[in-house]
Amino acid sequence: EKKVDRKFELKLLKILFDSFEILSEELNDIFLSDLIELHSRSKFLIELLEHDTVPDVCSLNLKFTKKNSEEKLLKQKKTLYL
Repeated sequence: EKKVDRKFELKLLKILFDSFEILSEELNDIFLSDLIELHSRSKFLIELLEHDTVPDVCSLNLKFTKKNSEEKLLKQKKTLYL
């Protein structure tokens, strides 16, 4: 079993927590795109943890931005049913 660096794991969880916190502060103004963004970010962080990938912070941001942009383009063409 692969072991993820605990400090890195905590850093990822903090990013995820911050995402939830930002959304909760503006609960009355949550748009579908915000929920999609949060889901995309959560999924990406979980993938990193599962694959024991520990990139530097710049790499993490670049990968997320690229992946997020690709997913946004795809999701603009789809309808999400809640």
